[in-house]
Amino acid sequence: MTEGLRVTVETEGARGLVRLSRRMLKKLELRPGDLVAVDGARRAYGRAVPGLVGPETMQLDAGFARYADVRADEKARLAPVDLAPLTTLVVRIQSQQTVIHADVKDALFDMAIGAGDTFALHLPAGGEVLGEVRARGPEPAGILRESTTVSIEA
Repeated sequence: MTEGLRVTVETEGARGLVRLSRRMLKKLELRPGDLVAVDGARRAYGRAVPGLVGPETMQLDAGFARYADVRADEKARLAPVDLAPLTTLVVRIQSQQTVIHADVKDALFDMAIGAGDTFALHLPAGGEVLGEVRARGPEPAGILRESTTVSIEA
């Protein structure tokens, strides 16, 4: 785990990407796409990717930074993690639009997910639905896979 890297924040997005310099990826023995935990005021999970950032800096997209409750120029700890596939996932949709399980599963597939995570789902027919992860299997967080059972609450 790092002692704390300075955080920069992109103006938009919520893809769960943590951009690090290639030097920092190497120092932490991370490969692009590896799972990491960012410890701001709360723990958030994402994927490390190379980016054009300073050597002691991580860049988060705006949605990810809000979820981790960390702001630009603050320091946050970063650590590699190994998350198991989720067995179950319950999401609450925060709008009146009809959403099918396959759309939710496709949007969140292969993402690191924890209880309380929020997401925006762009529907194939147009429009956007906001959702929140209400519950998941016994793990504190995990990866949504094809085998994950997804339930939707209105």
